Amino acid sequence: MLYTAGLATLLAAWLGLSCLAQLDVLSSRVRKLLRIEAVGIWLPWYHFFAPEPGAADVHLLYRITSVGDGPWHEVTLCPARTWTHAVWNPHRRHLKMLWDISNSLAVHHPGATGLPPGYMLLLHYVARHVRTAHPDTTNLSIQFALAGTGLRHPREDPQILFVSHQHRVPDNLARSGR
Repeated sequence: MLYTAGLATLLAAWLGLSCLAQLDVLSSRVRKLLRIEAVGIWLPWYHFFAPEPGAADVHLLYRITSVGDGPWHEVTLCPARTWTHAVWNPHRRHLKMLWDISNSLAVHHPGATGLPPGYMLLLHYVARHVRTAHPDTTNLSIQFALAGTGLRHPREDPQILFVSHQHRVPDNLARSGR
């Protein structure tokens, strides 16, 4: 009986420490200890699919710059998260696309010839969005930006990840379908 209780206590402590190792509550000293192979075997530190999984949301912002630097507006790619998104979330691909583009723009070399495809995709998307919202306005110029907000600390101010150059929006963009 004593053996069973001791083994159950040991396994429960091991499970608890293994769960704590997955969270960000551990100090840097404990993290260094987990990296030692002899300890890491007994207290696993899992990273599913990436060394550091995504911990931020990326937001697409734009402003109309033809009349000076106007206020930033967010392009809503999908509705606000609800509990049903845990089961069914068809809009997650839009957010994943935006995340992938923001990562590709972060590693784009400024000396490279031309604009990266992700930049052109966002530019066209924002230009069509603005042209559709302002169909009668001529000589529109826009600028777009990507901003990140933390999932773990949602009250933090957004961090600007990327800001585009200023671009003129063709007057016939919404009507032409291109």
